[in-house]
Order: sequence, then structure tokens, then C-alpha cells
Amino acid sequence: AAAVQAVLPADDSTMVEALAFRVMPKYHIEVKMGAEANSKKKGQLPPGLVVRVLEREVDKHGRLVKIRFEQTIRATAPATGWIKIRSHDGKLVVEPIKVDD
Repeated sequence: AAAVQAVLPADDSTMVEALAFRVMPKYHIEVKMGAEANSKKKGQLPPGLVVRVLEREVDKHGRLVKIRFEQTIRATAPATGWIKIRSHDGKLVVEPIKVDD
């Protein structure tokens, strides 16, 4: 049986500590080369894709804002880059998941 990925609670401390995220259903997340707002676009992450966290950007309140990720599952999606974890209206576009190393 395939290991079921446990979804973790999306509170601020869990979000900051999570090692992996899954793209939420219905969202295609824009990937940028860098963390800067004017950074070049690299493509999109499709719904359901799991990415590993390489680096984090946290705001002054200790809330996760952006992550630098890597993924090797989907060849057509960027293998690495930066994504925002919330949409323009403040909804989370990724959920933290437990990973088995």
C-alpha cells in the first residue's frame, strides 16, 4: 500500500517548520526565479504536486510568506524556484504535509 501523506495543521508554527507542501486542489501556483516580486517567472506548479522546502521567507510576525522549493515528480513543472504560499485574497494555496525521508 502506498504511504498516505498526512496533512498537518496549517497554523503559523507548523507552516514555518514544515519540510514539504502539497499544492491545493484547483490552484496553479506561479513559480519565480527569486524571492523578489519582480523576479522572472519560471512556470507553474499544478494542483496536487508535492514540493520540498529548501528555504523560507518569513514576515515580521513569524508567518511564512514564500518558500524556495524543489520537486522531482513532475518533469513539466519547474524543478526549483520560489512560490508564495497564499493567493492574492489571502487563501493558502499549499498545505503542509508530513514526509518520510
